[in-house]
Amino acid sequence: MWERMGFLFIAVIFLTFLLGMSNVDAEGVSKGDSKASISFIEDTDSNDILDPTDPDEPYEPGEGDDGKTDNSGPLSIDYVPKLDFGKQTISLIDKTYHTKNVEPFIQVTDKRGEATGWTVTVSATPFESDDDQLEGAKIKFQNATIVTHTNYVDYGAPIPINNGDIELTTDNVTKPVVYAEEGKGRGSWLTRWFPTDESPENLNDSVSLTVIGGTAKDEMYTSTLTWTLENTPQAPEVEE
Repeated sequence: MWERMGFLFIAVIFLTFLLGMSNVDAEGVSKGDSKASISFIEDTDSNDILDPTDPDEPYEPGEGDDGKTDNSGPLSIDYVPKLDFGKQTISLIDKTYHTKNVEPFIQVTDKRGEATGWTVTVSATPFESDDDQLEGAKIKFQNATIVTHTNYVDYGAPIPINNGDIELTTDNVTKPVVYAEEGKGRGSWLTRWFPTDESPENLNDSVSLTVIGGTAKDEMYTSTLTWTLENTPQAPEVEE
């Protein structure tokens, strides 16, 4: 009997020890917190130019194409078009000439942390030669379309002003071109003026120059178009 009681006593002591160890393990769990962090800065590099016919591909400019601006920063205008209206015969009546550039476009890239919107405007100086000026000449842009890389589609497209139709007087008067509302326009966006189906071969009827009859001499005339990108989130007023 005493042996049996001794065995039970030892068993109770052993179980108590095991339970005690379990409590120690449970109560002895310790924890520590660590931090994971990341910080961002705005991208200030210049941007690749997208192909206006297929913006998922890079643009390969042709000979004499110097439209890349090499601008950098989180908000930049990356490409502007060079317009060539060819060599024409002097006329004594008003004439309209189409550009030989069949893929003129501008590219704007917005890489800012917040989409606060933007606007592009354009102005043109008078067409001048070494000693003359084309009074009253006008450049007209029509049929604008907006395209972008598929990666940027969900950010929301900018909007061409006046459906993309611009009559640009060559007297340094600024005209609005395209704008992105607040919350839209992030990524790289192209505004392009491609020829219509009715356009003459190798010419672009969406961009034209009208010259008043009797104002041209046997000379070459040049105008400078200045495309300006501003951090403005609303559509500018359009003059009627």
